[in-house]
Amino acid sequence: MVDIIPWLAGQVVIDGRTQSDSGTNRVIAYPPHDGPGKFLRVKDCKEIPDMPTYQDILRARAPLSMLHGQIISPCVGFPNTYPPDQVMPVVVMQANLLHGGIFLTCCGQHNVLDGNANARFIHHFAKICSGQELHPDAVAAANTGRPNAVPATTLDANFDSLAYLRKPSSLGEAPSQWPPTYGKSRWHCFHLPASSITALKHIARDGCPTVLQGDKSVPCVSTNDVLTAFVWRHVLRVRNLEDGTAKTNCVRAVNGRARFDPPISDNHLDHVIMCPYTELSVRNLLSLPLYSIAERLRGSLLEEATSHKFQSFVHMLATTKDRSTISYGASMKPNDITVTSFASQGIYDANFGANSGLDNADPELQGFPDTVRRPDLPGGDGVVWILPRARDGSINVSLHLDDEAVVALSEGRGSEEWTNLVDYVG
Repeated sequence: MVDIIPWLAGQVVIDGRTQSDSGTNRVIAYPPHDGPGKFLRVKDCKEIPDMPTYQDILRARAPLSMLHGQIISPCVGFPNTYPPDQVMPVVVMQANLLHGGIFLTCCGQHNVLDGNANARFIHHFAKICSGQELHPDAVAAANTGRPNAVPATTLDANFDSLAYLRKPSSLGEAPSQWPPTYGKSRWHCFHLPASSITALKHIARDGCPTVLQGDKSVPCVSTNDVLTAFVWRHVLRVRNLEDGTAKTNCVRAVNGRARFDPPISDNHLDHVIMCPYTELSVRNLLSLPLYSIAERLRGSLLEEATSHKFQSFVHMLATTKDRSTISYGASMKPNDITVTSFASQGIYDANFGANSGLDNADPELQGFPDTVRRPDLPGGDGVVWILPRARDGSINVSLHLDDEAVVALSEGRGSEEWTNLVDYVG
């Protein structure tokens, strides 16, 4: 893979950082990845005390309490910010050897790889493992830098100010504690079986008017819109906010590749997202029908995740010396959440090949992943991960909560909607 996409074996460095300039992220060579393993590391976890076997993890449905990030992940992950003096490889993969199987942890440096690029990287890696070659167009797109991939802007364009992305400079501030530590809240996995996803589809279909796509009438909101509305409502419900007039925002990561005009290839491995804000009062969030909340989320996406907005964001990055003043979460408050969805990334369909050594109980699924999770890593208050849709149509959601909030999700006023659709994994 490094032979055809060599920069994946590199590291991200910050050039030109000063008291008034945040510098520029660049990819340069990383000598530790020059060896035969490149970005792939192997860790034998079989003798680690209390480390469960692979089958034990699968029987328990892979709860995050069994997938401790300090053991199976070589990196700490979002939302933690690396200090400038930390080494930042572009990609690190760690094959964790357990009794009976492996967990392959894939880490991408977030300044140069967004979640969509990370998923595409996994698909590329699996395809090469299966003995296939990547299409030349996919290789070309992966090796195309942002200046050549993003449609050119013009100096006289009427750019949006995107003021909601601005915050005070953090240059000169003391770096955050490193490495980050675990707090009272931890990551918990919740399971929505296929029947629950179908129920959410019915909410989208029955509650909203349809729009014409080609020769088909489809709901004006997606299942993902309704799932996001559902999670947003219940995360805020267990916070027990007394002021119903208080505002809450859902900040939603949106892949920008298809939204540029002309579109950018899905195989472009870079950071190409925007995060539209949707605001509601707490009272409305808890009382409105789900489809109505989903309509608000869809409206924000259609209004804010446009080619013009993305072009404005590119222009902002290119013309701002101190980019520490730019942040997707610049306007976030304690009542807000941020949601990233990997539901459509198809990781369960990543075929590592029947001869890869990745066994599966189903002979027809040799070489395919059994389960996909994000490890229990430090930090994440207000962050929601919607994990890839499984082969049976179910979806898992990771929430960063304390123990009291986990219990509260299944108790009290409004909990019936949650308990009817969601199982707790751990």
